[in-house]
Amino acid sequence: MNAWQYFSYSSISKFAFLAMLIPSILPTDARATETIDQSFWDFNKFYQNDNGDYVHGIGRIHVDSVRVDSKEYGHFQDFYWRRFRFGLESRFDDITYTLDADFNLNNDYGDTFRRIADANVSFLLDSGARVKVFKQAVPFTLEGKTSSRTLLTPERSNLANNLWFVGDYFNGVTVTNTLENNWHYFAGAYLGELVKGISFDTSTLFGLFSIGRTYDANQYWDNALFSIDVLVNDKNPFEGNDAFSQVTSFSTKFERDSWGIWTDIGFGKGHKEQSDIWGYELMPYYTLNDKFQYVMRFTYIHSSDPHGIRQGRYDSELTQGRGDRYSEIYGGVNWYFNRHKLKLQLGLQYADMSDKTNQGGNFSGVALTTAFRLYW
Repeated sequence: MNAWQYFSYSSISKFAFLAMLIPSILPTDARATETIDQSFWDFNKFYQNDNGDYVHGIGRIHVDSVRVDSKEYGHFQDFYWRRFRFGLESRFDDITYTLDADFNLNNDYGDTFRRIADANVSFLLDSGARVKVFKQAVPFTLEGKTSSRTLLTPERSNLANNLWFVGDYFNGVTVTNTLENNWHYFAGAYLGELVKGISFDTSTLFGLFSIGRTYDANQYWDNALFSIDVLVNDKNPFEGNDAFSQVTSFSTKFERDSWGIWTDIGFGKGHKEQSDIWGYELMPYYTLNDKFQYVMRFTYIHSSDPHGIRQGRYDSELTQGRGDRYSEIYGGVNWYFNRHKLKLQLGLQYADMSDKTNQGGNFSGVALTTAFRLYW
């Protein structure tokens, strides 16, 4: 079989762009010394002064190459722009302003704008609490509250894909603070409508409260984090965020020497036709050095009723059918050129979905993903 049949002209163009991009962002002296000159990464610092005021460019470029093979549905393969975002962040007189937008570079020119992501203002109160207003992320579940810039895998787990708001930027007011003994909290109230821009024309609301604690080094770990997230949805939620009336997540992070593990147990109380679901995620990793890291992930999801679980992101390219029991195992390696700012990720995933009604949800397949990640 001719391997070139899987690559379109567009795919080859993207790969060529990426091949030119990597050498351009790795300075010559950095390659020679295997240490990237940090001054190079200051290219986005347009202005700053001794008072802490600044204007910085912000953004990220994510590109994926993925191949999925399923015994039921054949295969899917693509090379595409996963994320492209840029904008500005500034701070003056201890008030921070953020504005950035997402673009879909897979679309034709003129149809690339996807949405405004962050469009908010934040400031500190005398108590030390930080208040943020207007459009912002909704951080709940282990990977839902982890930025796509710092994920340990190319994609979030299917537990996050089912429980979290995948379109996760909403207008709202949030407060976060760190208290005594390393306790911290997050509280937010959001308007429930998904919009590309900024709109306040909606009557639906939802709320989020999180509490957690970090722990310093002891005989068991070098550092640890425990947190609980509770999201309560509107009685009449906006379409697109109406799957669950309540979501609860208990997540942890542990590190000791070169080893670490992230865990999450999540529960979703179904709304209308959506079934109740629960699941867990275990993600151990081993950091070999400042360049290489090995990651595994185990995910399990159970639905009380049929068709309660969505397929994973890549698997859904082959079938949109839903199931009632899902399991996944992932193994991968991360190659860091400058920590999370510039990295390559290679991962192999096996996923299995059961559909006891046999209405298109049964799925068993293997996915191989190569991901390029850059942010500034």
